[in-house]
Amino acid sequence: MSFTSILADAVAKIKSGYLRRERYVYIRRSNFLIQILKVLYENKVIVSFFIVDQDSICVFLKYRAGQPFLLELSLVSKPGWKKYLPLDKLLKAAKCNTSSGFYVISTDLGIMTSMDAKFLTKKISGKILLKVLF
Repeated sequence: MSFTSILADAVAKIKSGYLRRERYVYIRRSNFLIQILKVLYENKVIVSFFIVDQDSICVFLKYRAGQPFLLELSLVSKPGWKKYLPLDKLLKAAKCNTSSGFYVISTDLGIMTSMDAKFLTKKISGKILLKVLF
């Protein structure tokens, strides 16, 4: 299974967990997803996550006044269509959002947010994985 389909499955489970008002969801374990969950946790988008066993991760979802914290969690790069942008265009696209949010990108320096990439001295580009609005 490719990384993108693992990510698409995890995004779908998190979104359906919010729709059903669940406190937590279980997703398939992979090192790629653990890196993305670390970024989401560091940006306070999820409450926490922990590795249950060799096959699954438990993700605790965040709510604000009984409503889902996330307004949008969407997959930007899909298995048949990968979206790459240089940093300057990525930051311009991030400023166009009306809500607070960021992109999760995969670079040669690892998985990071578009805002983290803004503060790097080295100009980078990357594959946009997720769009996160809250």
